Amino acid sequence: MKRNLKRLIIIALATVAVLGGSCVAVASEKYLYTKSSLQGIVEEGQETRADRIGWVFKVVDGKVYRRLYNYSTGEYLTDWELVG
Repeated sequence: MKRNLKRLIIIALATVAVLGGSCVAVASEKYLYTKSSLQGIVEEGQETRADRIGWVFKVVDGKVYRRLYNYSTGEYLTDWELVG
């Protein structure tokens, strides 16, 4: 049983490592901006970009923990929380 759990954790972490760059937080649709509403904020020729946010995982004593991380600013957004 522990062997299967270890395999599952390793596969999950490998999947996150491979797909981690493509995991992006999805913004809520209730905050939509039109180009005219951003005209004074963004100059012509510039782009606005959302922060790249994703989960960071670690295994301690066979327990998996996760923490939300902002890859754009290099800062953690949450504390470590037990996943399983």
